Amino acid sequence: MNNTIFTFNDNAPKYKQIYEKFKSYIEQGDILANEQLPSIRQLADSLHVSRNTTLLAYEQLVAEGYIRGEGRKGYFANELEPRIFQEPLISYVKKQTGSKRPPEVNFRADAVDQT
Repeated sequence: MNNTIFTFNDNAPKYKQIYEKFKSYIEQGDILANEQLPSIRQLADSLHVSRNTTLLAYEQLVAEGYIRGEGRKGYFANELEPRIFQEPLISYVKKQTGSKRPPEVNFRADAVDQT
């Protein structure tokens, strides 16, 4: 990846722009499952940003399940469920249950879900 493909704008922090770009590459299939991403240092050098900037972007991608870090090997793209990005939850729930309402979920910490 070089800086001519990836241009920064002033509207958002650079780490967030890197995160968004890699997220879209993964969702669109430009980065395939199990494909290795550039190292934090390589990416930082090629984009002329600090390593902390690329580290923050990668950490966000890891937190959301887009990529995984493998010790001493690097970062790799995870396989994603394609339907997650193709249809909204409401239409998915309607197909499964025949109802337009999403399932009710009780998030109370002091109760046990009986279903």
